[in-house]
Amino acid sequence: MESNFESQRLSAFLDGALDESQQRAMRAALRFDAGLRAELQALRRVRDAVHAHAVLYPAPERLAERIRLAVVLARGPAAHAPHTVRRRVRSAWAVAAIAVTGLAAWGLQAIAPGVEADERLMDAAVTSHVRATRQARLVDLASADREKVAAWLSTRLPFYAPPAADKADAAAGLLGGRIDSLEGRSTAAMVYRLDGHVVDVFVLPMTTGDDVVSTSSLRGYTVSHWTHGGLRWCVVSDLSRKPLVAFVQALKQTVDAS
Repeated sequence: MESNFESQRLSAFLDGALDESQQRAMRAALRFDAGLRAELQALRRVRDAVHAHAVLYPAPERLAERIRLAVVLARGPAAHAPHTVRRRVRSAWAVAAIAVTGLAAWGLQAIAPGVEADERLMDAAVTSHVRATRQARLVDLASADREKVAAWLSTRLPFYAPPAADKADAAAGLLGGRIDSLEGRSTAAMVYRLDGHVVDVFVLPMTTGDDVVSTSSLRGYTVSHWTHGGLRWCVVSDLSRKPLVAFVQALKQTVDAS
């Protein structure tokens, strides 16, 4: 099932902010979309981390008084209130907004460095994919033999590059491999063509990350990533979510079985 829900809609679903019909539609999408479920799990982990680690501070009494005053005046014709009162109301809401924004930014920086690192790595993967496709340097070694491609990559990298997945080969044609770099780290890139679209499968050593596949949209590209056996797998293409998720699932099955 093709899912057109954006990340904002998924966050609203997690917060219970959707109406009943939207909730039903989202639940139906989640049943059929493994990538969407993975995104929801990632959002839950961030929310739970905030609840578990965020430090709550009582509001200063002066701020509390300003907020109470703003609430009271909001119930009546505030436009007719004296200028000094309206100014105090605006000041109260401004202070509250700054406090909330500051706490949110601090919380995300304190508890989600891994999320930021993932985003930087995925952005680097998209940049490399775009550069390779636009410069017509898709592969350094052109071959549909996955064992040959894996051996060629492994002799040129400081880590073992596993063979491209045979189950993924059934859905897409292997074009070959190239040596790449993501954030200054040596990276193997196995290149496929699926439904006329180029699919880059990046592999690099990394022990951090989740074994659950996370799929999202970034700069107009679909990106999936997960970690298994000390290697981070990043898949990038301009394919829509549904066919890329099916390809990634076939790839991960073979990776998990190896």
